[in-house]
Amino acid sequence: MPENLRKNPEHEPNPDYNFQVFQQVSGAEPDTIEQVKTFFKDLPNLPKDSFAAAQAVRAFLIDRGFQYDGGTFCIQDMMREKRGNCLGLSLLIGAVLREKGFQVDYRIILNPKDAIYQQDLRLFEELHRGDHFDYENPVLPKQKAEVPAYRFAPLEHPSLFLDGKPFETTGLEDVEEDAGWLPEAERVQSATFEQVASNIYIDRAKLKISSGDELNTSDLQQLCGKAISLWEDNREAYALLWDIAEEENNQTLKEKCLRRYKEIGGDDSRFHFTLYKMTGDTQELGLALSQFQAHIEAFVERDVVLEDDPREKKFNLAVALWCAANSSALDLKRLYLRFEQEIKDLYGEQVYQRAIKSL
Repeated sequence: MPENLRKNPEHEPNPDYNFQVFQQVSGAEPDTIEQVKTFFKDLPNLPKDSFAAAQAVRAFLIDRGFQYDGGTFCIQDMMREKRGNCLGLSLLIGAVLREKGFQVDYRIILNPKDAIYQQDLRLFEELHRGDHFDYENPVLPKQKAEVPAYRFAPLEHPSLFLDGKPFETTGLEDVEEDAGWLPEAERVQSATFEQVASNIYIDRAKLKISSGDELNTSDLQQLCGKAISLWEDNREAYALLWDIAEEENNQTLKEKCLRRYKEIGGDDSRFHFTLYKMTGDTQELGLALSQFQAHIEAFVERDVVLEDDPREKKFNLAVALWCAANSSALDLKRLYLRFEQEIKDLYGEQVYQRAIKSL
């Protein structure tokens, strides 16, 4: 990132500044900016009100065939596929508005307590009390839901903030949908364009990890470092960097990440669960679940990994795997592989083999 762009963006006269940031964090070629500007060349004159202007940009995207897609966030992929997730769409619409002279602020929302959150709690409670399978004979899912409708994880969600009002960018199915909502959440944090954009680096690193390809940890560290250079208090960059250091048994880096993570701070379920991973302090695990009882990674640690009763362990593992099977955020196959031995011990070799072959 050019140093002169990062230091004083609010007074940067270059109207392409935000496009340049988005292009660089995406790892896109410089000519991508011209592709974006060509795409928006027929954008009608925008209203003077920033919220109405954002609605007009969203309507333009809908008219041009843009759709929501949870896995697309880099600018070059968005323009090629006409798709984007909350991160990509917030940056794209925000960059267009800033180019047109509008003031754009952001909020980063952690674990929004929206309709999906409520459904997470409902299904988790049903599974946990035995509504879907018998306690003495729990069954395991053999495949992921075709359209996973739940989360069971405290995700971060960026949103525009325009003239003191929230603007949700992901409603690309209906131009009449109300975009002015900001749900209650575990954590709501003000952010700049650059701070939101720094998370592109984090998601690029996570995409490399989930690809199944052989990992180059130096590449992953470099992506985390770039995220931190753009936002020095990017908490999730330090969390991911700690995971990388753990894999490499780099104690010095782990200690640095733990120190910075604590300094940045928080009181949300993701913060406490990450501290549990870093320290092994079960009190942090309890705090995570007190904030969000359907946090499945935390639930698995407390009620499967640390559980001594085989019957409880077996039942709780089934609950966790069924939640993962219906989650857009959790990888069911990865959980099966992680708990291969436990599943074989509790359910038998054949059950495990049948399940893993079907995934």
